[in-house]
Amino acid sequence: MVRDEVEIIRASVYAAEPVSPITPSVYVPPINLKIIPSVCRNHSPDVLQLTSAAGTSVKKALFRGEASLSLASSPNDPLSELPVLEIISGERSIDDMSLDCGEVLVDYLAQGQQV
Repeated sequence: MVRDEVEIIRASVYAAEPVSPITPSVYVPPINLKIIPSVCRNHSPDVLQLTSAAGTSVKKALFRGEASLSLASSPNDPLSELPVLEIISGERSIDDMSLDCGEVLVDYLAQGQQV
């Protein structure tokens, strides 16, 4: 993951062996904070919502093996201050995934909350 032109997270799985059979996993929908700023200067955002997207995921292949993790920091993400104590294993998967229309979980502006 790169933020502010700094690679802050690098995760690698190597010497991975295929896992068989693949047990089905539960799809956990992503939760996003959607912020659309106002076109007017010094105004609250036009959109401020907590949203979720429905979808499906079918795991085609799964590999498990040794892994490495390195954390760095950017001006807004002091991740390197978190110690990596132990890495038990790593997994890499190949999935067929589709996202459908989502839903608004919380509309902060409709609730009259100010930013």
